[in-house]
Amino acid sequence: MDEFEREILTAIGDGGTTDMASRVAVFVREQVIDDKVPELGGLAEVAEILGESRQTVGHLISGRRGAGDFPEPIARLAATSVWIMSDIVAWKRLQSG
Repeated sequence: MDEFEREILTAIGDGGTTDMASRVAVFVREQVIDDKVPELGGLAEVAEILGESRQTVGHLISGRRGAGDFPEPIARLAATSVWIMSDIVAWKRLQSG
């Protein structure tokens, strides 16, 4: 049992068990990790955020339109590329600024 689990057990009080403390610790750690996962999106979500059509976004991605500085996707899947949406929002701000 690690220190975090001991603190949970102390907070639970006399009715708690080490198994309960371990399960609570796993749950809390998973929630913290989930909160750190960035929001992701594909072409449709990017187009929605930018207020453009998917075709226009495709031109931005390829460099046929704009300055050619569109954010790189973090992954390319069979159906679409995937971007971190905060990168898209930041890029949009730079374009309008």
